Amino acid sequence: MNGYHMRSRHIVVSLLVVFLFCWPFSASAGPYTEPGIASDSPGIQGWASGWLNEIRGPMDIAHPEGGNATFGSPDTAVGPATCNVYDVVSLGDGGELTLTFGSPIYNGPGYDLVLFENGFSVGDWIYAELAFVEVSTDGVTFARFPSISLTPDPVAPYGLLDPTDVFYLAGKHPGGNQTPCYGTGFDLASLETDPAVQNGEVNLDEIRFVKVIDVIGNGSTLDATGSPIYDPYPTAFASGGFDLQAVGALHMIHCTDQDGDGFSIEGGPCGPVDCDDTDPNVHPFVLEGPGGDPTCRDGLDNDCDGKTDNDDPECGQSPSWPGAAPAYGDSPGLISSPLSVSINLLGAFLLPVLIGLACKLLIKRRTVQGSGSRTTSPFATQI
Repeated sequence: MNGYHMRSRHIVVSLLVVFLFCWPFSASAGPYTEPGIASDSPGIQGWASGWLNEIRGPMDIAHPEGGNATFGSPDTAVGPATCNVYDVVSLGDGGELTLTFGSPIYNGPGYDLVLFENGFSVGDWIYAELAFVEVSTDGVTFARFPSISLTPDPVAPYGLLDPTDVFYLAGKHPGGNQTPCYGTGFDLASLETDPAVQNGEVNLDEIRFVKVIDVIGNGSTLDATGSPIYDPYPTAFASGGFDLQAVGALHMIHCTDQDGDGFSIEGGPCGPVDCDDTDPNVHPFVLEGPGGDPTCRDGLDNDCDGKTDNDDPECGQSPSWPGAAPAYGDSPGLISSPLSVSINLLGAFLLPVLIGLACKLLIKRRTVQGSGSRTTSPFATQI
């Protein structure tokens, strides 16, 4: 950890101590009083297992020449929340990161996701930076949770927020330096009217990607109602912007894959069904065939289509590439009827005899011609 970051965080902590004694702690009591979800909640069934599309934003959007936020690695956002204020990745102003899940998240009762930042509680208030949350099935099309911010005025760099004025923005619960720490819950059911869900591009029962996007706290970023969102700004240091700690899943489909071939026995959101989860060489993407291939005589339903060996249409077709063995029971260019078999056998017997007779006659003719006599061969032309 660099010294600059340490000094910045120590300043924040010191100022929070001052606020602890001097700030009027009676919050304005906004309507959004939902409790956070504890990091050790038994309801959390899994955590993000990977990440992609890291985009760091500037430390201060008004002065991009100052460089981007650099603190932390995206790897720290993979796995469980540690409740350590330094165990985060800082996104910078408007930065983003997408977390991935090996097993899909589905729309169950209540909250389905929980996001942890590293904010501090100070009485009824909180020092925290906020972020939008979006979800996707394919990693291309995302649906954003409809956020609301009732914070009326800009917030100073080390100022505090009333968390009850904030809804569906990650970071409103205290996630730093307390055990357990708390994250903000998100219910997939609230996205049922989103256009991407309505047209089938996002399946709420198969969420595999969660994107976290920092809110630029100067009011230039708007909530779902078009109102400005304020959080501490500017935060012009290496750890500026939303500090992502972890993303958990409260409703996760568990896909069984004992043989490690990437296919499970459950099907549905888990993908095509693996008909033999003990053999990594048997799954729906295996090529069974063409005819003559070992997969057409191994007694297995290699491609999980319910058909084995010669019963599989792929094994009943001749290969389309040169040099491969012909399909079982086929010999290209021959007719495999009983009559054709008899003709072929007779031809195989007579052909050598006819060739030998022709050779003898040809030799005899050349001998006769060499002595000056006419040939008496029945094949010779009579004059």
